[in-house]
Amino acid sequence: MAKIAQVRFPDPPDQYDPRPFAELIRQLEQVILQLNSSYQEDNKNEVLRRLNFLQGDGAGQSGIDLSDLSVSTGSASGGGTLSYNNSTGAFTFAPAVTANRTNQIIQTVKTDTATVTTNPFADIPGMSVSITPTATSSKVFITGVVSISVDTTSEPLCAIRIMRDSTEIGVSTGASSTNTTALFDTDFGDDSQIERGMMHIPLNFLDSPSTTSATTYKVQGTTFNTGSLLLNRRGVNDTVRTISSITAQEVLQ
Repeated sequence: MAKIAQVRFPDPPDQYDPRPFAELIRQLEQVILQLNSSYQEDNKNEVLRRLNFLQGDGAGQSGIDLSDLSVSTGSASGGGTLSYNNSTGAFTFAPAVTANRTNQIIQTVKTDTATVTTNPFADIPGMSVSITPTATSSKVFITGVVSISVDTTSEPLCAIRIMRDSTEIGVSTGASSTNTTALFDTDFGDDSQIERGMMHIPLNFLDSPSTTSATTYKVQGTTFNTGSLLLNRRGVNDTVRTISSITAQEVLQ
């Protein structure tokens, strides 16, 4: 605020005279006018001063480029970055990414039956799920359940595994010419009643696909010796049906 010039107000007269009072009112009005005009000007100057500091004054002084300005806030479990766009004048806040947080969940549920008769492994129809990770550092947690049976009592051996596109994951690395890598392998036993039973196999594997492209996870199955692998049904007397599922969860790192 500008300094107010010192004003000498008139002394009161010994006898009433309207002229000194009129002069007093005039001088007070001048003081009020000076206060109002200087206050508005000071406000304008303060706004200009701040703008010059942040964006430069147009005379070679660049000030601070707010497009490069970022402010981190919050604690170890939160926070984010505040940025400013010089062209649009818009502020943008990007929340901090929380590690080990589920970003998306995609599930496929298989409610009908399927049959696999090949050896080696083949895709189990309907048991696949596709997901597109948002970062190459993301993990993908595969869960689910596979309900299977066989249609033979003669050495009913079968196995399943999880594939990421065409790559086996979550399987043994110790396979030789006499065994097969698999997530799960079972022998239903040699019993005349074995076709009446089912097994419900859980899927649990944390994968690192290292990509932001669409990725498909699927379940494959196989049988050894004779017979077929049956999904969601018994080998005989299949009045009881079940469901199977596979779920992919992206976990941000």
